[in-house]
Amino acid sequence: DPELAAILAEDPELAAMLEDATQMETVVTSTRYDTQAGNVPESVTIVGADEARTRSAAHGDDLVRTVPSVTIRRPQGQASAYPQVLQIRGVSGIARTLVAIDGMPINDPLIGAPHLNMLPTERLGRVEIVRGPFSALWGSYAMAGLINVVNQPGGVDPGFSMSAAVGPYSTFRVTGSAAGQLSWFEAAATYDLRRTQNYLGRPEEPNLDFLHHRVIVRMDANRGGRFSASLTSGYYFGDSGFNQYVDLRDIPAMGYYFRNEGRTEKHNAFSRLSGKFRVLPSLELQTAVGVLYGWSRFAISPFVLEGTLPSTRIEQNTSASTGVRLEASGRWSFTDWGTLILGVDQVWDMGRWENSSLDTGELVFGMKAGASITGMFGQTEFQFFDERLRLIAGVRVDRHSTFGWAVSPRGGLYFEPRE
Repeated sequence: DPELAAILAEDPELAAMLEDATQMETVVTSTRYDTQAGNVPESVTIVGADEARTRSAAHGDDLVRTVPSVTIRRPQGQASAYPQVLQIRGVSGIARTLVAIDGMPINDPLIGAPHLNMLPTERLGRVEIVRGPFSALWGSYAMAGLINVVNQPGGVDPGFSMSAAVGPYSTFRVTGSAAGQLSWFEAAATYDLRRTQNYLGRPEEPNLDFLHHRVIVRMDANRGGRFSASLTSGYYFGDSGFNQYVDLRDIPAMGYYFRNEGRTEKHNAFSRLSGKFRVLPSLELQTAVGVLYGWSRFAISPFVLEGTLPSTRIEQNTSASTGVRLEASGRWSFTDWGTLILGVDQVWDMGRWENSSLDTGELVFGMKAGASITGMFGQTEFQFFDERLRLIAGVRVDRHSTFGWAVSPRGGLYFEPRE
């Protein structure tokens, strides 16, 4: 609307308020294209930027724990990147919920669990939680639902910020962000450092230190224009101690009590480059390429507290995984009441796991695995009675290099009896 554009050009504060309101109401994950939350025939919860700032969240998943029908639990709290329980509406399995940052899935290609420590807490635009099966659009990881964390672009709330906090057990945290816009280019970056000597707060237990660094960068070009591009990248480093007490004194031929004391080191990185092209007012195309990498090493040593421990070899486990994604899709509004979405994505997942001697580095055993998944999806949306009645029908066909073909249909109905 040229008249509205002229008004917003003269009033930057009004433009910013309108931008924030639009972001609060928009859900991207459900249909892969911008869709107003009120028009999605699913249970949708949005944690906005203001709400995220008022919560004392150590990690991004802390913003999701209070959402109805969502359960997240990590075995060692902030020291563990993987959830022990991640459920939406009780669907079991940590690989049944797709978790993404700016549309880039961060589920580990080797085990399927999302890298929760990658989720940022600074400069969040919104956190979208969509409850319901979305395998027809996103594949098997979205069987229970979607969680998408959207970072604010550099042109929204530009400037610099920094905060610091200290606590017991030599605990401290430092966070900072910088953002700005120059003509059609926007950039934003955040940094988070957290360190503690006892992440469980139990002084009688040793080896519970934790350290992490997290960096998230987002860059946008010509956002909102006919052709736009966006790049989001992130890196995470974590190092933590771990202990576990094992009592086998009542078992015949064993009779010992010991503590497993170990360390976990993790490196994770991701990057996603996407582009959108509005060919016509009724036709929009988009494509994206993304890479997710993870490396971890876990070493554990038993310390005998009572009894005699049988002869054992002290070992360490090292795993690495890489996932590459290519996506292309289009949305065509062929009438005032009908929309068609067609798309294809290609995923390559590769991983390896090795068990070796901690003393000599000798390989005990290991494994390598790789898979490719080709998916094609389509969805039609029909709107009647001023969008008060919406019908959705879609299907996705996947071909997995190991398991073969799979078909995921989808149907939805949204009806608003009164405004």
